[in-house]
Amino acid sequence: MSICRSAHNGDSWVDQVTWDELMRLKRECGRGGRDAVEVFPADEDIVNVANMRHLFFPPEPLTFKWSAPR
Repeated sequence: MSICRSAHNGDSWVDQVTWDELMRLKRECGRGGRDAVEVFPADEDIVNVANMRHLFFPPEPLTFKWSAPR
């Protein structure tokens, strides 16, 4: 899932997407029950052309996440 806000302050892209908004959007697109991952690439792979956030949905639940006691 890709989320984009196009606000620029003249020097850089303005980060306006909060964690709460990402969670809300994840639920609204029908993935509330799925794990999602956001990747922070190596310096050499950075492409910073817009204020975009990407959530990736792996096919299986993550084994390395924190979770609430059940």
